[in-house]
Amino acid sequence: PTVKNPQKGYLFSANQKPVNQTYQYNLYGYYALYRNRILDDKLSEKSKFSPSDFMKLQLSNYDLLAKEALPVMIKCIDKSLLTPAEKEVFEKLSIWDYNDNHDAIEPILFYSWWGNFYGECWDELNEYPVLKPNYETTLRLLEKESNNIYFDNKSTPETETWKHALLKSLKLVLGRYLKTEKKHGKTNWGIYKEVAFNHYTGIPAFGRQSLNCGGSSNCINAITPDWGPGWRMIVEFTKNKPVAWGHNPCGQSGNPFSDYYCNGINSWEKGNYRKLIFYSEPDINKTTNQVYIFH
Repeated sequence: PTVKNPQKGYLFSANQKPVNQTYQYNLYGYYALYRNRILDDKLSEKSKFSPSDFMKLQLSNYDLLAKEALPVMIKCIDKSLLTPAEKEVFEKLSIWDYNDNHDAIEPILFYSWWGNFYGECWDELNEYPVLKPNYETTLRLLEKESNNIYFDNKSTPETETWKHALLKSLKLVLGRYLKTEKKHGKTNWGIYKEVAFNHYTGIPAFGRQSLNCGGSSNCINAITPDWGPGWRMIVEFTKNKPVAWGHNPCGQSGNPFSDYYCNGINSWEKGNYRKLIFYSEPDINKTTNQVYIFH
């Protein structure tokens, strides 16, 4: 697949499927369904962006899956079936702004609820070597086919609909959350995710554990517990030479056995950027210091 001089005036990629519906062959595997659409929407808002605009964009925690799925899920819940304590926590989801910020609890509730519901929907497929329908397909069924057979739990004599499945999943999640909060105190998304910056060797002591980061796989700031945007960079093409900002959390040398390997992680965790040095050929000839990058 190729594209040349697109009408929109820009190209973008966020791990989405690289073709449209006219492509004649099947593409198997997981493709991003939400952060690519956020990126496209943001880039279409205006024709000129500053470096600071792109910094904010790269650090965006806005979650489009939550924006599209949560209102549908909330709408079918009969709140009279919730206890007062469950209702108090549930109300937080109703006023959430759909940002997976590190200090929020709503992403914990949403992803626990959605994940549990998704598992309930497709548990009958666990015994077969097939790919399960993606989130987009599941949400479409939720919106348009509330009595679909996949919402029914075959292990029970009753016939369940999406409302049964959603309520069951919600009460399970709220019960776990309230029990955990009572035992360990209040938590947040960053603590809950337990993001790890693992070392190449796999030795925990050489990396960093339990980073407090926002974002998720459905945000442009796609930080998950074990993968994410380790290298961020923005380049502005000025008249004289490129000007760039970025951040490498694992040290300037690139040597994984350097004593300073983890020195940049705290700054990366906070979403900071540093101006990068671009050397033209004459600059290199004048430079006496050299930096070696080991591959």
